[in-house]
Parts: sequence; C-alpha cells; structure tokens
Amino acid sequence: MSSIQLAPAGKRWRKVPHIPYLSFAPSAWTLSLVYAGGGLNSLGGIAIDGEGNLWADDNFLVGSQSPIYSGFGGGLSKLAPNGKPLSPMTTGFRGGGIDGPGFGIAVSADDKVWATSLAGKNVNVFDRKTGRPLSPETGYDFDGKLGTMQGIIVTPSGDVWALDNGNHQIVYLPGGDASKGRVLGRTVDGKPVDGTLQVKAPFHLAIDQQDRIWVTNSGSDTVTRFPANDPGNAKEFKVGIVPHAADRPSPSPIGLCATESSSSR
Repeated sequence: MSSIQLAPAGKRWRKVPHIPYLSFAPSAWTLSLVYAGGGLNSLGGIAIDGEGNLWADDNFLVGSQSPIYSGFGGGLSKLAPNGKPLSPMTTGFRGGGIDGPGFGIAVSADDKVWATSLAGKNVNVFDRKTGRPLSPETGYDFDGKLGTMQGIIVTPSGDVWALDNGNHQIVYLPGGDASKGRVLGRTVDGKPVDGTLQVKAPFHLAIDQQDRIWVTNSGSDTVTRFPANDPGNAKEFKVGIVPHAADRPSPSPIGLCATESSSSR
C-alpha cells in the first residue's frame, strides 16, 4: 500500500466494504492472532516449554463469577505452537492445589511445570507432558504459612524459588524437592531472621550469570539481591519512584530480567 485514496470531494468517507479504514499508511504493520480454549481466562504469567508449547496461568475459571481471592480460581492452560488447545476445555489442568494462579509459572528441565497460586496460597507442580498434577491436593503450602503467591523460577541447577507476595517471604525448594523446602526472608519484631534478607511484597525474580537471585519488592521502591547459595547475605537497592499515573506515583518495581552480562558489584 504505497498510497491510500482520500475521500471524494465533498464526502467525509470513501465507499469501502468495511469501516473504519486507514487514512494514511503506517510505518509498520502488525497482524495479531487471538487464541482461545483450553481453559484460557484472565491470563497471568506465561511460559514456553522445550517443544514450543505455551503454558498459561488462568486467574479465574471460565464462566465463574469469582473475585480474585475467592470463588472458583482457574488452573493452567496449554496451547500447541500453532495455537491448538491441549488442555481441557473450560477447566484447563487442575488439581495439585492450584487455585487462581497469578504471574508465577516456570518450566523445569525435568519436564515439570511449576506455578504459584494467589487464592490457593501455595506452590503447584504439573507433569509437562500429561498435565497431571504432581503436588498434593493442598499444594505445597508449608502448613498454611504461605500467603498470596506470585513469581517463581527454576534455576539452571534445578532449584525452585517462589515469592510469597502476601506474607513477605521467599520459598526455596532445593532441586525442586518440597520435602527439603524452606521459607526464607521472615522477620521478627521488624528484624530479618535470615541474615540481612528482608523483602516487602516480593513480586518477581530472576537469576543472573553469577548465580545471584534478584527480587522486586512491589511494596517498596527497592530490589533485593542475594547469592543463591547464601540468601542471608542480601543487599537492597533503591530504584526510585516508578510512575503509575500522572497524579498517583507508585514506588512499586514489579517486572525483572537478568542480562547475559551482569554487574560484578
């Protein structure tokens, strides 16, 4: 489309089969494809597995009238690379304690899909090939000690780290083994229990090339960093006020990624 015809003289529009139409040619074109089915609804986080399949957190169950922390929370959805739903219609993959997952989802090298639940307040794991839940019916909730959960990652060594946004904690499953799991970052009388590790409404996390975990604190204007093998040796970095709206600044870092070349400081 090197040129687009203007409307005829004396007319507001030119006669075309469909409206609205473009008045000038844009500098670039984008074709968006929308996929549905397999339980997809109110998506949170997504992850791509080694076969190119997409896995998605469904905040709510299709057809439910659920607020975010009660009612019928969603499960996990799986789509093939061509967009074909591979998870059950309406419900997606359920079980294993999953209940309203938010933004936490990760795929591990041992064919597992890990997720965190907002409403369920737990950590969940599924078989990547079959969608079968591998966590218990209650999920991994550390005897009810967890709050609303968000980010989760699997490190190259197979360790699982998850963030308790509601109770300001970090869950650590060495090698993905929940029986050896620990809850880190707790405070007593405002003082950290694990060395200097303290977080406030942690939301997302990443690991860099030096095996350091970085965590965003959505309840403050900081990010926290600590060595994966020494969480108690944590440092906090102030990132400033993040604009949320013109009249309502919000000091809440949320998203995070680690580049290939990491600072040595």
